Amino acid sequence: GVHVAVVALLLYTQPIWTIIFGRLMLRESITATKLTAVVIAMSGIILLVKPWGIRDVKSLTGIVVSLVSGVLLSLWVIWGRKSVIQNQHFITTTIGWTGFSAIWLILLWPIFYYFLPYTEITSINVNWPILFLLYLLIYASIGGVIPHLLFYRGFEKIEASTAGILLLLEPVSAAILAALFFGQPIGPDVVLGGALILLSNYFVISARHNITRIQ
Repeated sequence: GVHVAVVALLLYTQPIWTIIFGRLMLRESITATKLTAVVIAMSGIILLVKPWGIRDVKSLTGIVVSLVSGVLLSLWVIWGRKSVIQNQHFITTTIGWTGFSAIWLILLWPIFYYFLPYTEITSINVNWPILFLLYLLIYASIGGVIPHLLFYRGFEKIEASTAGILLLLEPVSAAILAALFFGQPIGPDVVLGGALILLSNYFVISARHNITRIQ
C-alpha cells in the first residue's frame, strides 16, 4: 500500500542513522562535511524518487516498515565496521554474513511458502538445468559475494558513516545500468539527482583524502 518512491526514500535514510549510530556505537565524529554530504545526497535521492508525484499513500504500516529497513541497513553498515575494529578479516566477515543469511533463509522458507503460494518463487528443484545453475552462481557471485568482500575490505580504510554516504551511489549506478541494459531514459531530474549524490560522495572522499595527506 506504499508507493515505491516512498519506500526508496525511507530506505535511503540509512546514512542519517549510520552517522548517529556511528557516534553512539563506534565513537565516530559527526563533522560538518558529513552532515553537508548527507543533506546534498538526500536532496539527490528526493529528485530521483520524486515523492511529490505520489497521490495516494494508504499504509502507515508500510511506511513504518520501510523506515525500519533503513535503520536496519544502517546497523548492517555499523556491524561491518565493528567487525574490522575487532580484527576480523574481511573474508571471515563475508563468510559469516553469507552463512547466517543462508541459515535464516532456510528457517524462514516454510513461512514464505505459506504466505507466498507461488511455486516459481518458493520451490526448490534439484533438476534445474546446468546452465541455469551456472547463471545462479554468477548472479550470487557478482551480486552478493564480490560486493560484500569489497565492502568489508573497505571498512579497513574508512569509517562506517563515510561508507553509509558512499552507498548512496547505488541509485545512481542503477539508473545508469537501467539505461544501458533496458533503454530506460535518463531525464533531467535523474541527471541532477545523480549529480548531487556524486557531489556528496566527493565531499566525503576529499575530506578523507585531506586527512590522510595531513597524517
